[in-house]
Amino acid sequence: SCISWNRISNTIHIGLDSGKMVFYKLNPDSNFTQFEQYIEFKPHKDKVTGIMYDADTGYIYSVSADKRFYITEIAYLSNPSEILDGPCGFTGLYEDIDNHRIFLTNDLGMVFVYLTQNFPPLLVNSIQLSSEVPINYLEMSLLKSYIFTACSDGQIIVLDINKPGKEKLIKEISNFGGNMKLTVVKYYRE
Repeated sequence: SCISWNRISNTIHIGLDSGKMVFYKLNPDSNFTQFEQYIEFKPHKDKVTGIMYDADTGYIYSVSADKRFYITEIAYLSNPSEILDGPCGFTGLYEDIDNHRIFLTNDLGMVFVYLTQNFPPLLVNSIQLSSEVPINYLEMSLLKSYIFTACSDGQIIVLDINKPGKEKLIKEISNFGGNMKLTVVKYYRE
């Protein structure tokens, strides 16, 4: 149900509907056509909706429809640390490695911002969107100044994320309304 890539470790991380996560190590010398599974574990009880692996610290960050945000040390897979037991299921986890931040989204239209420089990560902000509906996707601008959200009620909302810890909602830029459900929004700068 989700996939992420770590360019430092050349690994792909896959989250499954069962709550299991599988990591593959890819060989860059083969143009990434050769790979091997090197980790498989099941920290969650429901669909994994977001994964990030920090190769510098060895931490695996994950969120799930089971309402849990976990951090697992790669050396201790059987002992995940629960960071947050949310009021509803999480819909995604997005990384901003350059600013040491992660963004979590949930079924109630909230974005949680964590700084990842320390363990446990520090919750520095939570932003409620104008509707309490699931956030299906989040897209970060190239300069990491803005986030665009795709919500299940057809809204696209812009957040200003230029200053870590001071992230804020700017405006709703469109609302398709009706029965249109947005699943992805992409940002391209010309």
